[in-house]
Amino acid sequence: APTQALLDTLVAVAGETVEAPFYIDNASDCPLFIDSTTVEPKTAPFDLTWKEDTTVAGPGQITIGVKYEPDTVQIDNAKILVHGKYFNAPQEFLVVGKGLLGAFASVSPDTLDFGEVCVGKDSSREVRVRNRGHKAFAIDTITATGSEAFRLIPTPSSKEAITIGAQGEHVFVITYAPTADAIDSATFTFSAPVANGEKTLRVRGRGMAAKLKANTSSLSFGNVALSKDSCRTIRWQNRSNQPITITDVEIIPADGFEASFAHDTTIAPDSSFALEVCFKPLMPKEYNKARLVLDQTADCANDTIPLFGAGCAPQIADDAPTSWEFRVVDTGMKKIDTLPLTNAGCSPWEIDSIFVKSGGTIFTVQPTADTVDANADLLLEITFAPLADTAYQDSLIILSKAWQKPRIAIALSGTGRVPSRFCASASILNFGSICAGEETTQTFTVTNCGGDTLRVQDIQWQREPVYFVKLRNFVLGKNSMQTISVSFRPGGDTGDFPDTLSFKTNLATPITLPLQAHAERYVLASSKSALDFGEVRLDTFATHAITFTNRGSKPITIHEFNILPDEGVFTLSPRADTTIAPDSSFALEICFKPLMPQPYPATLVIEHDTDCADNTISLSGTGCAPELVGEFREIPFVTIDNCSSATKDTIVVFKCVFR
Repeated sequence: APTQALLDTLVAVAGETVEAPFYIDNASDCPLFIDSTTVEPKTAPFDLTWKEDTTVAGPGQITIGVKYEPDTVQIDNAKILVHGKYFNAPQEFLVVGKGLLGAFASVSPDTLDFGEVCVGKDSSREVRVRNRGHKAFAIDTITATGSEAFRLIPTPSSKEAITIGAQGEHVFVITYAPTADAIDSATFTFSAPVANGEKTLRVRGRGMAAKLKANTSSLSFGNVALSKDSCRTIRWQNRSNQPITITDVEIIPADGFEASFAHDTTIAPDSSFALEVCFKPLMPKEYNKARLVLDQTADCANDTIPLFGAGCAPQIADDAPTSWEFRVVDTGMKKIDTLPLTNAGCSPWEIDSIFVKSGGTIFTVQPTADTVDANADLLLEITFAPLADTAYQDSLIILSKAWQKPRIAIALSGTGRVPSRFCASASILNFGSICAGEETTQTFTVTNCGGDTLRVQDIQWQREPVYFVKLRNFVLGKNSMQTISVSFRPGGDTGDFPDTLSFKTNLATPITLPLQAHAERYVLASSKSALDFGEVRLDTFATHAITFTNRGSKPITIHEFNILPDEGVFTLSPRADTTIAPDSSFALEICFKPLMPQPYPATLVIEHDTDCADNTISLSGTGCAPELVGEFREIPFVTIDNCSSATKDTIVVFKCVFR
């Protein structure tokens, strides 16, 4: 026979379905033949997922699913009948089901009366929304109609759904804060997507106008500087037809606030009572816990006034510098830095004095006193003017009424440095005048007259390659010297050659050195390039001078003058060595005395020590004698003077033709 494992009671919410397994075991070694399974009574809310015939091997097991779907809240009993071959009778198995209530909402209480509440005060009550069913539900909307003096927490505008579990509840708080002397009412509707899911809560209350009404519901002093008083007045009005007595005034807690109340005060109908409240903060913080409380005899009164204020003090920002470094500054120069200090407090920062501790002139500061508004910056101009090649240290002192930092010390430091200085041995390089095609060189020295390193990174000029500097960059330490050579080589060009050497250095000031030079074709210039004496009568002479000028920059020596060919008709004076200084001249006297009536061409050869000059001058002259022009005839015994070199008194007789 088949056996049944334990089947627990099936539990389901009415209208829903649950399913559980039902096992049939074959404990024997023989096969178990099952024809069908049924439920009795057939009206029971049970059903089986398997109903066909099957064979269960022995030993073996078969699983049958049992579904339970109750209609109402009830207990259901039924039998599962298993029909099989070779069974004496159907096998019966009992199944029990329990139908439960689904989600079911209720509101408790569903009406709420707050009674009388003074205007300006509030009253709160709790309201519970319960789920009496066995399934969770969510309140998806809450709507409010009526007076806005009622407020539901959480508010109806909350976007988050409120879920209430099975047999659970959610507590809402209803607050009533009337704003007028009137009766207020409102309705709150809770909606959930379940049967009986819309529930309403009706609330009412009566606002009672204050018989003793203050002119403010709270008193704020704002920001008040530390240790300074700020006083305000609160005035209460008796709006009843009976006198109201104020027996005491108390501030709880009294930290920073004070009210002067000497004795009981009675306020007649339609009269008022004024009370001065002062705030004197001692710490830079917010004061927001104090309440001014009146002990008075009125049924409804503004007898509690919240007090607010903030202690305010100038405060230096946390990121304010504690030191300031100027690094390296050249002596004789000034460096001005701007040091910002921020007043991070909420009241003005009154600075009594600002000064440099040493009182010297190396570090100076401006201004020496000031007032800085809240959340504003103080800009200090600090000047560092070193006098020597050394490190300097000092302190900037600020004395003020800043909270917790009445004395501020900022360390100052800087290093003086004697700057490098470019000193040249010449203010100008003048090469004078040289012969075109020659080359000359001049030197000068550059000295670092300062204390820092002088770096000459490059030397530049315009006329390339007329001028040439081989050394273009160098480094000079303190008092170090460098010799620089500059060459002038005009090539075939002549004329003036002005230029400038520009030194690219690590100095701020540009360094330049002017260059002057002149090149010409002739350095040893003669006043004549050729000398013609013209006709000179025999036995007479003619004299001319030639001037030689040294237009160069160096002395020129003339070693010798020669006449080629030398026929004795040209003589020179002087003929010895002659040195001509620059920009000086020398005159050579040449005499021509012809011996024969004929032309005398010759060349004056000058032997000198420069290539930049002509060394020859053409000379010419003609010997001259009388000439007679006549016919051809015989003239006997005619004496002609100066026709020959015959001895005096000698008479020569000959035939002569004159033309």
